[in-house]
Amino acid sequence: MMQAATAPKPPTPLPELRPELRLLEGAATVAGEPTWLIHDPLLNRFVQIDRAGHETLAHWRHCHTAEDLLGRVHAAGRVALDEQAVERFIGFLHQSELTAGAPRDGWRYFAHLDARGRHSPITWLIHNYLFFRLPLCRPQAFLERTLPWAEALQSRTSAIVLAILGLLGLYLVARQWDAYAGTFQYVFTFEGAALMALGLAFVKAAHELGHAYTAVRYGCRVHTMGLAFIVMAPLLYTDVTDSWRLRDRRQRLAIDSAGIVTELGIAAVALFLWPFMPDGPARSLAFVFSAVSIASSLAINLNPFMRFDGYYLLSEMVGVENLQSRAFAVGRWKLREWLFALGAACPEDFSRRRMLFLVAYAWAIWIYRLFLFVGIALVVYHYFFKALGLILFAVEIVFFVARPIWNELRMWYEMRSQIRQAPRTPLAAAVFGGLVIAAVVPWSSRVEIPAVVESADLRRVFPLRPARVARIHVAQGARVIAGAPLVTLSSTDIEQEIALASTRLRMATLQHARRGADRADLDETVVLESTIAALNSQIAGLEKEREELVIRAPIAGEVVELSPTLHEGRWIGAKELVAVVAEARHTAARGYVEESALWRVAPGTQGRFIPESPQRAAIPVTIEQIASAGAGEIEIADLASVHSGRIAVNANSRRQLIPASAQYMVRMSVDAPSGALPEFVLRGVVVADGVRESFATRLYHQVVKVLIRESGA
Repeated sequence: MMQAATAPKPPTPLPELRPELRLLEGAATVAGEPTWLIHDPLLNRFVQIDRAGHETLAHWRHCHTAEDLLGRVHAAGRVALDEQAVERFIGFLHQSELTAGAPRDGWRYFAHLDARGRHSPITWLIHNYLFFRLPLCRPQAFLERTLPWAEALQSRTSAIVLAILGLLGLYLVARQWDAYAGTFQYVFTFEGAALMALGLAFVKAAHELGHAYTAVRYGCRVHTMGLAFIVMAPLLYTDVTDSWRLRDRRQRLAIDSAGIVTELGIAAVALFLWPFMPDGPARSLAFVFSAVSIASSLAINLNPFMRFDGYYLLSEMVGVENLQSRAFAVGRWKLREWLFALGAACPEDFSRRRMLFLVAYAWAIWIYRLFLFVGIALVVYHYFFKALGLILFAVEIVFFVARPIWNELRMWYEMRSQIRQAPRTPLAAAVFGGLVIAAVVPWSSRVEIPAVVESADLRRVFPLRPARVARIHVAQGARVIAGAPLVTLSSTDIEQEIALASTRLRMATLQHARRGADRADLDETVVLESTIAALNSQIAGLEKEREELVIRAPIAGEVVELSPTLHEGRWIGAKELVAVVAEARHTAARGYVEESALWRVAPGTQGRFIPESPQRAAIPVTIEQIASAGAGEIEIADLASVHSGRIAVNANSRRQLIPASAQYMVRMSVDAPSGALPEFVLRGVVVADGVRESFATRLYHQVVKVLIRESGA
């Protein structure tokens, strides 16, 4: 039986290239490999190709089909190509919109591109409110006219002079650093804020002009300058795309670094002038110019993780154009290989050292962007009213954090057949399953309760009124009986009032004694007797107040704390702690449990008190009572964050310690021999054996709590 012959494959026609495209020789890679650029003048963009792409385009216009092209390339013998490589290159030309004709799908391909590029207003806003550009002018003619003046500032002599001024400025400012830093306070005034805005605008305008003039100096065109909005914050930008045509990487590095160099030059002049200026707006402006220039150059422009100057400088130095996108491709490939060992080839042929750098760079950007976008989401949330803030927060998290992760997981799903057969898949699945189990299984029964162990009968002693210390009767650690004097105070006001009342009493008594010889005094007998009784009562009250100036021990026990600032002759206030007396035979523990862990503990729950002091052993405790309502303020000051405690508090104008989150008072009994108990107050944390809770449950409760709190419900 004869088998039917296979029909020959029809020839693949080559698409026509757009006639306005130009092929330029590009800069060589760091490894010395030549590159070429396809210049698209309509969109003002450059597409880089390698030797194989250049050799393909060299024969393109002389061929009609892919087979003809492949034959010519093979005949030339400069590069090795196959049919798949030619098909991929044709797809690359279509995707880059460099062809004049339609691809194999005809109008459907362009319809698909058009549909993919269309967005609803809401989708456009979601994708563009984070960053968009607004062109303002075409500065090429102005830049060419004023270039001679700019070149004078870019000369070697100017660079040396600015470097000397900067070093002198640093030296002079270092000698007056406190005064220089103190100038920052002026920024918080209305005039200072206006100067800051003016200085920032000037510095950033000079930064962009530095890029523009350097580009024009090397023969490039600056097509537009304008405003870029990052989370609605305006920043200037300069389009120096034409610098791609430069073959010398040093010239491209000069263009990329020109903005930073310009800002540092401004900072050098401002630092030099600042010490010679009198206090006032001019000196503050010099401070603003120097501080803004240095801070923005080091903290923002040199950041290699964002598409600012630092990113382009790094891209030029390592010789990898489109650094982020290519690093992301290598990073995703390495992640899949690390997890599954698929055995796939690296997306590009890099050396091992370059490949490891790109992987590390990509993974570092992913971590950086995770924190950056979460931070931006929080800023956006607090910038708008709560309802819109929550929506924009969710948009940030979904589109810029969750969506890239989802896209990678979807890619894994599409590669599921390869992943199933990969040798490392069982190990990755086991690790992933273990993490899931660890997250959902309630392993932990640990509940931490910040607490103190202290004497059950502990009295803090305060004076009743402001007074001067006359005598200190005891020392710290002394044993006292109830009523024993601790500190004797004196008050000149009370002494003066007693002396005045005593003088008036003697006069009234004298008048009362001679009333028989004086008719007027005899008539005032009743009044004198009433006055004498009132003065006696007043003196008795004043003497009682004087007696209260003797601060006595409220209970029998030990003086476990005596104010170290206490000394004879010192005035103290009514709210100033004088001493603490404790009866150490009975000890108890008190603390606060956070609302999120409240359901996990109950009276009778056992635990261990772990003291902060490493020399102390753990003390067993039992929860006896939990408050039914949250604490309005933290009564145990040692546990507050303002005193290095574990509970975050906000102190108000009345010095109350208001907890940042709901806290419930917990009282516990101490189950330990007296030898293990503290002499006074011991701070630490109670680790209670509560109801078990999984990490996933804890995270869920925390998220729900935050959402309820922030939504105002």
